[in-house]
Amino acid sequence: MVTTLSNILKIENRNLHHQLLATPLLQSIQIGDFSEAFAKRLVAGQYGYNIRFILELARMRGQALDYPNLRSFIDRHLSTEFGSNLDFLELYQSGEPHICMIDSLASSLSMTNEERRDWGVSYQNFFDQALSLIGGANLAMAIGALYADEVFANVWLPVFQTAFKKYCDRTSKALDLEFFDSHANEIEPAHVEHASYLMEFCQIEGLNTRDFLDGYRIFHRHLTEKFNGLYLEMRQIDRLTLEPLHSI
Repeated sequence: MVTTLSNILKIENRNLHHQLLATPLLQSIQIGDFSEAFAKRLVAGQYGYNIRFILELARMRGQALDYPNLRSFIDRHLSTEFGSNLDFLELYQSGEPHICMIDSLASSLSMTNEERRDWGVSYQNFFDQALSLIGGANLAMAIGALYADEVFANVWLPVFQTAFKKYCDRTSKALDLEFFDSHANEIEPAHVEHASYLMEFCQIEGLNTRDFLDGYRIFHRHLTEKFNGLYLEMRQIDRLTLEPLHSI
C-alpha cells in the first residue's frame, strides 16, 4: 500500500503539474502583460488565501485530537505562516508573518482596504470549495487536500513571482515582492517536505487512502477552476481599464 500510494501520487503529480502549467492564466501572465487592476485582484486573492488557509489549518487541528504527531506538525506549519524558522528543514525566514508581506505588497500597489477585500468570485469559490476541505470532518480527505495545496504551490507560486517581476519591469513600478520571492526560493522546499510527511502519515495511521486521493484530486480540480475563472476575470478587468496593454 505504501508503494502503491507513492507511485500513484508520483504519476499524478507530474501529470497534474503539467495540466496546471498549461492553463491559459499561467501561460498568459508570465510576461507580466496585465493591468494594475488585475494585479490588485491577484494580491487581494493572496490576502484572502492566507487568512482562510490559517483558519482551515486551525480547524484541522481540532479534528486531529487523537493524533498528537499531526497536531505537532500543524503547529509547526502554522508557525511558519507567522514567520518562524524550521531548523530541521533549514527554513530560515525573516520573522515577518506572511500576511504582513502581502500587506506590504498591497501597500506598494497603493491598494485601498476595499481593494484588499475584493478578491472576486473565482478566489471565493476556491476558498469555499477547496480550502474548506482542509478543515473538514473527513481527516483523510482533509490531509489529501492539504497535500495537494503543498505540492501544487510549487507550480503556480514561481509563475506568479515571474509574472510580478515582469509586470514591474514593464510598468517601472517598485513593488515589494518579498512574499513571492520567499515562497518561490526559500519556503517551497519546506512545502515539499510537508507534503511527504502528510502522505506518510496517512499510510502509517492507516487512514483511508481513497479518501486521501479524493481530497487531493478535488483540490486540484478546484484549483484549475480558479485559474480558469481568473483568466476570464483578467480579460474582463483588462478590457474595462484604460491602461494600455503592450505585447512583449
